[in-house]
Formats: sequence, C-alpha cells, structure tokens
Amino acid sequence: MVIVIVGATLQTSAFHVSHLIIGRIITGLGTGIDSSTVPMYQSELCAKEKRGRLISTEILFIGIGIVLAVRRRFPCCGSIS
Repeated sequence: MVIVIVGATLQTSAFHVSHLIIGRIITGLGTGIDSSTVPMYQSELCAKEKRGRLISTEILFIGIGIVLAVRRRFPCCGSIS
C-alpha cells in the first residue's frame, strides 16, 4: 500500500508529463503487487469455508473500482471512443 501512496503522491504533485508517467508506473506496480499478494495471503490464513468467498470478493471489488473509474471518465471526454 505504501508503494501506491508514493505513486499517487508523485502523480498529484507532477508539474511535467515525465513526472506524471513515473508516478503512474509506481502506482501500477504497487497495485499489481497488492492485487496479486492479497489473495495469496488470504488463501493461506483464512478458514477453508470462507476462502473462496473472501478471494472472490476482493477480486470483485477490484473490478468494481475499474468500472467506476471508467464510468466517471465518460462525462469528461468528448466521445466514447
């Protein structure tokens, strides 16, 4: 999570495109690490009765976040394509 926060901070403080791109790369790496590590951690620690539900819920919320981010962008752009 710290990597994501560092990347987001770099993005919000960017004055140049290169600074923004570096922030995006760091945030992407942090998000990738989080989304691949958390399900593995959950599958090893939780009870087997809850394992599938917890992992599916975590992945569901990642998908919902992506959908909400895309839907929020539509009013800001001139066209869908």
